[in-house]
Amino acid sequence: MTFLNAILALGATAFVVPLVIHLLYRSRYRVVEWGAMRFLQSARSSNSRRFQLKQWLLLLLRCLIPVFLALAMSRPLVQSWSSGGLGSSLSLAILLDDSISMQALREDSTTRWNYALSQIEQLRDELPENARIAVVLAGSPPRIVEAKTRADLANWLRVARENPSIAGNLDTENSQSLALEWLGREQTSSRFILLATDLEEKDWSGREETWTRFADRLSEQIVAPKFSLLQTADARTDPIEQRLLGNGSIHLRATSPKWVTPNEPLELKAVVFNDSLEPRNDTSIRLFIDEKEIEEQRVSLGANSQTELTFRWTASEAGEFLARIAMESDDRLRLDNESYLPLRVLSPVRVLMVDGDRKPEKMASESDYLKLALAPFSQLAKGRSDPFECTVVGPNEWGDAQLKNAEVVVLCNVPALTESQSSILANWVQRGGGLLVFPGDRTNGDAWNRLPSLEQGGIRSTEVKPRVIAESASPIDPGSSNSESPVASEGQVTIDTDSFLWSKLRELSRPSLESLRDTLIGVYTPITDAMPKGSQVVAKLSNGDAWIIRSPLGNGTVLWFSFSCDRSDSNLPSRAAFVPLVQRIVSDAAGRDSRSFLLSPGEPWSIPIPPPTEMGGAGQPPDGTRETITVVDPFSVKRESQSTEWLDTRQQGVYEAKWKRGPLEYRSLAVVDSRARETEAQRESRLMPWDSKSAKDGLETREWPVSRSASDYLNAMRADFLGREVWSWFWIAAVLCFLAEMAIEQSYMTKRGMKAKAIHGGSEVPSR
Repeated sequence: MTFLNAILALGATAFVVPLVIHLLYRSRYRVVEWGAMRFLQSARSSNSRRFQLKQWLLLLLRCLIPVFLALAMSRPLVQSWSSGGLGSSLSLAILLDDSISMQALREDSTTRWNYALSQIEQLRDELPENARIAVVLAGSPPRIVEAKTRADLANWLRVARENPSIAGNLDTENSQSLALEWLGREQTSSRFILLATDLEEKDWSGREETWTRFADRLSEQIVAPKFSLLQTADARTDPIEQRLLGNGSIHLRATSPKWVTPNEPLELKAVVFNDSLEPRNDTSIRLFIDEKEIEEQRVSLGANSQTELTFRWTASEAGEFLARIAMESDDRLRLDNESYLPLRVLSPVRVLMVDGDRKPEKMASESDYLKLALAPFSQLAKGRSDPFECTVVGPNEWGDAQLKNAEVVVLCNVPALTESQSSILANWVQRGGGLLVFPGDRTNGDAWNRLPSLEQGGIRSTEVKPRVIAESASPIDPGSSNSESPVASEGQVTIDTDSFLWSKLRELSRPSLESLRDTLIGVYTPITDAMPKGSQVVAKLSNGDAWIIRSPLGNGTVLWFSFSCDRSDSNLPSRAAFVPLVQRIVSDAAGRDSRSFLLSPGEPWSIPIPPPTEMGGAGQPPDGTRETITVVDPFSVKRESQSTEWLDTRQQGVYEAKWKRGPLEYRSLAVVDSRARETEAQRESRLMPWDSKSAKDGLETREWPVSRSASDYLNAMRADFLGREVWSWFWIAAVLCFLAEMAIEQSYMTKRGMKAKAIHGGSEVPSR
């Protein structure tokens, strides 16, 4: 046993005071023999032993009271865990910060992450044998690691040193919930939560409400856990001008153009940060593509500043490439001195346009505006490659030969199809093709309605109704022409961008959505609500009628629109959103995805595997089976899946998906990087410790202690739990002794009064 206030333990010697008083009190009396004494001898002898016993008991109580008071005030601590009654009744949930900043180096050249692991290992060794421990990885998104045995925890610590967990920013609220849920399942009387973090300002500043809610949740628990923090960063004095630890970082953010084709120059944008109070001069920045150095630039930055660099690269062939940009910098955080970006170089999408209203004049045919949006450079003679190769034919100028070289077919104001053509198109779509149907003034609704629907093995996903004037919604004369663009008027029908249910449309930029919202519809073909199973209205007009119906057919897609793609039905071709809208729709119909997969931790990765078709000579998997995808994570661990959506993207780094189709092997890349979505206030690379005054005000007011090592935390845990329990026992013992002493004194006073009444004939005699 030890004492927190050992000097106060000397107060136990005060027990001598009542002992001395008792002895002095006894010495005041003298024995006087008198005649009547012999009559009382018999009564005195019978009560002598009982009287002496009470006297000794009273003396003992008076001596114990100062002893217990002194021991209580000296706060004795029991150093043995088992003597405190803990043992298997202890549960500890460790919230382990695994954000990027935890990879920063300490002054002893170890990372904050490895320091935290060493402290957890010490806790594992010194806690009771049967104590329960769980580790909650508190980065975004949080994840719990439940170690059933000490060997399991030791194995996890070993793996975590070799492959550090690096997730998003510290997710305080959700990680707290995981810890409280785990503690709630534990049948223990003593519960603790320890947050191991580097106390960066980005994780604490402006989050007062989050921590207040957490404090309230702790107090609401049936068994309230004791919350503490373990500081993993170095102790520093922190005047505001010295808190910035000095770190450089670089981040690849974007490419231009978004759709990259072979032999087309590509620009990569990189942002270089100097989060330091000192300038950074002549720093080397290198660009690598698949680990081959492409370009080097040197840059100088002022104190606490940033700049943007542009690198250029041209791919000679289509494929998946990995861009890496590296900065030479010997600073606290090495992880952010590199940045990765996957690049998708795609061969042009082959589009077959069947134009039902071909005209010799420029921009007069039904397909002219669509072709200009998809392949602008070839028509404008700009000498650049287009992301789409467009071929325009008449209604009777296509067949199997043309479909073999096409990925997307667009029917532009086609009057009608034969049943043979409908069957050919249906079989082609089922193999993975994309079909777009734009009705117009030449479309024969009765002829289309006689064709088989999707459920009957055809391509028709809706009933073709007579065309109507948008403003009045009244049918128009089939023989009339409406070649003029609509003019804005009160009650004009537009596109309802709030109704978009298709991700390709929702992901348009805000200016593009505003442009679509201002589109004026003059004439359109209403689409019936009776649609085949699986079809969906993915976009509507402002009057509630459907604009686009999207229907799956085998491995392909059918998209049905309610108005034409030229200026005869609307002014959409003149809107700024027309080009990105058309390119997104056609690329999706072709099973292409030009995005660079730069994801946030935990964001699902939709692996862009095109459906199997006869195009390009690729074979098809057997009917009823799916291709097996092998995903390699940042730790080079291979896992197989038959789903095209990969959910386990918590670890930051490069992911690679591989699959085979016939004799060919394909791959796709994704990079998980929390910096892709972070704001300036939450930049992980800006190493800025929480200032001590704010930390003191925020933590001490809630009585949340901060330890700098496992030893300090264990001592605090013992002192807080065992010490409080032991000294409270001494307080209780002192109070009980005092009450017992009063009870015995009261019994003496009662007996003395009764004796006085008996001697004086029942009358009270005043004492002198």
